[in-house]
Amino acid sequence: MAHDVLARLTEMVLRAVAPEYAYSGATRPSGRTIGRMLWSEPPDEPPEDLRRAQAMLRRARAVLAIAIMIATCLLTLHP
Repeated sequence: MAHDVLARLTEMVLRAVAPEYAYSGATRPSGRTIGRMLWSEPPDEPPEDLRRAQAMLRRARAVLAIAIMIATCLLTLHP
């Protein structure tokens, strides 16, 4: 009787500590985690060069849109 109780308790503890990954066969991730994310994941911010290039493209897009509007107005007004 005591042996059965001990076996059941051991089984319950092992289930609580090591979750089962039925399909992947994977084990628990090593290292400190938040939920499923590792602490060592890099931030989602782009590098400085990419941010400067994105800002330049935004400015170019605005200038091009204004230039197209002006050209369209000039072409429609010219007989």
